[in-house]
Amino acid sequence: MNLTISIILTIVMAALAISFFYMLQAKSARRATIATVRLIVQTSLVGGCAYGLMKIDNILLNLLWLILTTLFAAWYVVMRARLNRRSMFVAVWGAMLAAVVVGMLPIYSIGRVHHAALLIPVAGILQCEMAVVLPRALKEYYVALVRFSDTYYYLLGNGTTWTKAVVPMLRRAVDRSFLPAYRKFSRAALVGLPLLMGGLLLAGTSPLTAVVATLLLTFSGLVATIVALLLIVLASRQVVTDKRGHLTDKARG
Repeated sequence: MNLTISIILTIVMAALAISFFYMLQAKSARRATIATVRLIVQTSLVGGCAYGLMKIDNILLNLLWLILTTLFAAWYVVMRARLNRRSMFVAVWGAMLAAVVVGMLPIYSIGRVHHAALLIPVAGILQCEMAVVLPRALKEYYVALVRFSDTYYYLLGNGTTWTKAVVPMLRRAVDRSFLPAYRKFSRAALVGLPLLMGGLLLAGTSPLTAVVATLLLTFSGLVATIVALLLIVLASRQVVTDKRGHLTDKARG
């Protein structure tokens, strides 16, 4: 691969894409330009850090990378879900960090995931899946707690435990967040190669290995997202209820 030619072609393709917006005098032209520049800068920074980590491949630095990238992912989730940063950020960060570790465990069947060459892409994929689903799931859950508080109090009044009383709200959140996201993933596979699988094939992986790895990472991401959601719901119990067990709206910003 000729890196210099690839960089030049990347700039040309980006310029052509942006020029299309300006040719149409689209209102989104300026935002498209900003998004393109941001994508190039962010990708370059992450790539530079990944290059350094892979060269050093120190387990402590790898763990620090995992903690920091999960911190940024948690901040994104909190902001997109419009949660209270003071009361919810630590809970979301801790839950997502634990969920990433859970999601990485099956990847040991592919290789030693604590090495930078695997940890960086795998953690990134898991964090990305959570960042896609969790904002809407959490927003729907905390809105449902307030909107359907009568159901919540009715269940508690009939001797139901707290964990069972919040199941209807959790079900609503899952229906409105998980299913739409995974329908998009499945539909994308019908019309072309999934992005992850395409990347593996470009890296020289055999088609069979690419298929298995893609499915394993996708479903590991699903499990990690479920774990994160459940941990956040449990951790936020003290935030959404007062000392008497009454619902509050302190989780939302």
